Amino acid sequence: MPIYAFLHPVWQIGVFILGIAVAQIGMRKKSLVKAFPLQRHRRLGWAFLILIMVGAFLGKAINNGLKARAIHLRLTGHQPIGIIIISLVALGIIFSEVGIRNRGKFAGILKWHPWLNIMALGLLSAQTFIGILALLRI
Repeated sequence: MPIYAFLHPVWQIGVFILGIAVAQIGMRKKSLVKAFPLQRHRRLGWAFLILIMVGAFLGKAINNGLKARAIHLRLTGHQPIGIIIISLVALGIIFSEVGIRNRGKFAGILKWHPWLNIMALGLLSAQTFIGILALLRI
């Protein structure tokens, strides 16, 4: 296995740690009231989305590189789960932005943002498990 094949899992571990920070800030009730934590939460949320998307493209590029070397990893369900993760995080960002801009109408929608991130982190853990099983050839 070429060394660059481990770039995607290492990248996604870093993204997972950032996702935990985003979910933790979102779960605090006071963080969505005061201005500074809210801005920090928005920046981290956008960074989480962008880094997940970069990780997905990185994974696809690495997979194509491995196929070019005739190394085929069977990652059943890995790509569809990745698409669901990106969708959940993007939906969380949309809920966050709508809730912040229209606090009167959509105040309750802000409560969904951290839960969507937690679901995405759970699926990211499932992807890690799928990757480990593929490396162990189980």
